[in-house]
Amino acid sequence: MMDLTVASFLAALTVGYWALCRFRSVGLRERASEVVTEFIERDDTSENDATSAYGAYFLATKWWFLPVSVIFSIVLIPYIALFDKSGPDAKHSDKRKVMASCMLFHIARNPLISVVCLSLLFVWTTLFVVIGILTRRLTSVPTFDHVLDVVSTLRPERNRHAH
Repeated sequence: MMDLTVASFLAALTVGYWALCRFRSVGLRERASEVVTEFIERDDTSENDATSAYGAYFLATKWWFLPVSVIFSIVLIPYIALFDKSGPDAKHSDKRKVMASCMLFHIARNPLISVVCLSLLFVWTTLFVVIGILTRRLTSVPTFDHVLDVVSTLRPERNRHAH
């Protein structure tokens, strides 16, 4: 009988936590839908940008969005960190605003999945950012000719002090 009571209490606690997370995310979801709608209805928004903004909002409503993102990041993050030479672009601030609002309500709606997935993304990204920084730093290592140039500039100094 005690097992049934504990199991019922834990089930009610789980359902209550799930309901609380859904309730707290409703306002954030409304705000995200407003941001996406404003972005889509602007005159300077291209059809591709509007489709991607709607797709980001649609995917953020699904619980499996972050787990699938982690799977895609296994390939995407090493490519970006090691091979992509493009820098941040200031004209994409509206796209970032759309993604940030979608992610905010997704995280509030699914906090446990988000903690696990974002922790994995953080570790994976950190690993490849460090590797990317080291490999780019290694491309600036002096060549043998650079070393000879430095030695040749120091050689007259050494000969002048020898006399």
